[in-house]
Amino acid sequence: MHIRVDTPEHDDPDLTQPLTFVEMCMARDPAAAGHLNEAHEKCARLRERYPGDPAILNLSGIVAMIGSNLEAAKRFWSEAVLARPGYEYAL
Repeated sequence: MHIRVDTPEHDDPDLTQPLTFVEMCMARDPAAAGHLNEAHEKCARLRERYPGDPAILNLSGIVAMIGSNLEAAKRFWSEAVLARPGYEYAL
């Protein structure tokens, strides 16, 4: 599976950790595993602050997929496409 990250346009400090986590995973950094729970928590906060933001939903889907929660990943990606039909990062 090819991961495509769309950087959200919000200047929110909670974005840094999950984006860094995904980068660590893409680089196959073994230290990334220790950051999964925090990435989930930050994504949940971001979804509360920016409901319906496709980039946040896509990031949440990537974090869920990395954490082997494929059902949640599919749900977040579906929500991203519903929020912005044709949203290419979640397709």
